[in-house]
Amino acid sequence: MLYKSGVIFSSTKTEVIEKYFKSIQTSDFDSFVECFPKEMKNEYEQQRTEGGYGKEQVMKEVLYGDFIKSYGSDYTIDVSFGRETKLKESEYDLSEYKSFYGSAPNVSEAYEIVTNVTFKGSKGSEDAKLYIYVGKCSGKWCIFNITQDNGIVDEDTGLKTSEN
Repeated sequence: MLYKSGVIFSSTKTEVIEKYFKSIQTSDFDSFVECFPKEMKNEYEQQRTEGGYGKEQVMKEVLYGDFIKSYGSDYTIDVSFGRETKLKESEYDLSEYKSFYGSAPNVSEAYEIVTNVTFKGSKGSEDAKLYIYVGKCSGKWCIFNITQDNGIVDEDTGLKTSEN
């Protein structure tokens, strides 16, 4: 039981991102929701049950059905990491999160991680540059937000030190 709660083994900030994309590719709802803080996890679970969807069905038809349409059912997701920027406490104010979900986790540290993602399948492929915001909640890394840079994947994603 200690292992599951993350008391003994804690994922790293990049492992949670890898788990997120692997769970999308394999349509593993349980693994997918474990990538988020409990408030977001509960919201996904509520949407799934209210919609009457099975776990695999909600992944393939509701959340990520567009991936199958765009890339084919055989699609793969490759992930590589670039610059990591540690956020100051003032840069991750959770008041909006708390007003939306009713509560917010205690975040001990947070990062913005530039992530290059390649979606590839029989129908096509696409590269995306994502900014993924992760925070450490009770010793476990969670994803809070993902934004996309619609520009080109470039040197900005290389490992650089932040100049802040």
